[in-house]
Amino acid sequence: LGLLALFLPALIIIKRNTTTQQPAFHIIPDMDYQPYDKAQQVNTFFADGRAMRPQVPGTIARGDLEDDSRYFKGIEPGGEEELAQFLNASFQQGSAEGEQPAEGEQPAEGEAPAAGAAPAEPVDNTPWVSEFPIEVNEANMLRGQARFRIYCSACHGLSGEGDGLVTQRAQAIGASTWVTPVQLSNENVITQPVGKIFNTITHGIRKMPGYASQIPVADRWAIVMYVRALQKSRTATKEEIPEDQLGSMTKFDTPLTEEGPAPDETLVPGEPESEIESNTNAEDTQAQ
Repeated sequence: LGLLALFLPALIIIKRNTTTQQPAFHIIPDMDYQPYDKAQQVNTFFADGRAMRPQVPGTIARGDLEDDSRYFKGIEPGGEEELAQFLNASFQQGSAEGEQPAEGEQPAEGEAPAAGAAPAEPVDNTPWVSEFPIEVNEANMLRGQARFRIYCSACHGLSGEGDGLVTQRAQAIGASTWVTPVQLSNENVITQPVGKIFNTITHGIRKMPGYASQIPVADRWAIVMYVRALQKSRTATKEEIPEDQLGSMTKFDTPLTEEGPAPDETLVPGEPESEIESNTNAEDTQAQ
């Protein structure tokens, strides 16, 4: 009887210290081993035979609820129908522009030549938001500047004048299908509500693709904020510039007037005009 009592503990000790290629025996499996299907496998349990199941219609993943139309879409609540109509019209406009023959290309036989004017802008009744749904502060402004330089400056240029490196390259090689990006300081862009600019970044416009899959919502708003700053740098008046910074602004072509810089002028931080003139005179003297 004593040997029998020692048998079970001895068996456990031996099994615990012995290696084997066979799977361990689980009295209570605790779901350690369970049947499951791998990706792209067939499962006859479902009518369509697919093991990978699609999402149930109407379900929303945790963290993906976009219940604030001002923040996620740039429109006032209840404007979804007008937004859908505008996006559909914009898509059709972009398709019509893409079907036009490039410069120097002849239309196909039987087709009428394309009109010289661009297709008319779609009717826009969308209730765009006019105020930022995020806090306007220096941190968001700097974030927008960084994101703008990464995603936008390649075509629009660092100053938003449509002279980015991609644009310069396209013009250098004579790319006939390249469309020069719009200058962000143009009046029609300045007058757009911030919600519409946000929508342009999200969905694209004409030949510009949308960046919703690359740029998070908060960063898109930060970019819009920086675009507004770029526009302000082209339209600011003398009174709007702090006095402690006015003396450090350089100017091009003509002096700054009370009404602000001319459309082709730019105010940028730099050396005062007197210092620039003295440096220029010194260089001329050395050259002589």
